[in-house]
Amino acid sequence: SADGFDYLSARYPDLAGKLELSQLGVALKKQAPWSPSAEGFRLVSCSALTPIKRISLLIEALSLCNLTISWTHIGSGPLFEQLQAQAAGLPQNITSRFLGQLTNEEVREHYSRQPYDLFINVSEHEGLPVSIMEVQCAGIPVMAVDTGGNRELVNPENGVLLPPNPEPVQIAEALRDFYRLSAKAQQEKRNNSHDTWDKLSNAEIQYPRFIRSLEGLFGIGQ
Repeated sequence: SADGFDYLSARYPDLAGKLELSQLGVALKKQAPWSPSAEGFRLVSCSALTPIKRISLLIEALSLCNLTISWTHIGSGPLFEQLQAQAAGLPQNITSRFLGQLTNEEVREHYSRQPYDLFINVSEHEGLPVSIMEVQCAGIPVMAVDTGGNRELVNPENGVLLPPNPEPVQIAEALRDFYRLSAKAQQEKRNNSHDTWDKLSNAEIQYPRFIRSLEGLFGIGQ
């Protein structure tokens, strides 16, 4: 991430000239057809179920929502049973399902078949999340906290950037505001989300660029 690059440059100024920013990327995958659902808001998250990912905070926020929300979480971890139990106490307008650990290919195939309205990331710390790159490739808007490199991928044009340490009510209000956007406005964010992937996280661009930089170090191809 540029955030990590800037941190290292400031922390080790004598080595700044030896640093180069080279971001990750993901390959193109088809997008699921999308239209607003009369059955409610379709929310998805994907992370390890560990304290740093703050899924408990997300569940607290969902408990404050008076919207009809179908929330899916992908990923497992030591807090799996605890968080499932917490989610079981959500009000009736919120349904939750935990898919557990999936392979990367299974995750990406899932996104290509499920027309989610929004992806959410409330992690305490991040680098430059591949999980966000993958959903942006699928044209899914992103709501994320402003930590690490998240702001390099998420902005008001393609989603929502929350404060680094949001209160549950702030997340709930942001979900409500996104839900109230018109279908046209949501589609614009979807288009912009996919465009962000294409500009910043397209593996067909990022990886050949990285290979060329390595070749340049050894004079290959010159």
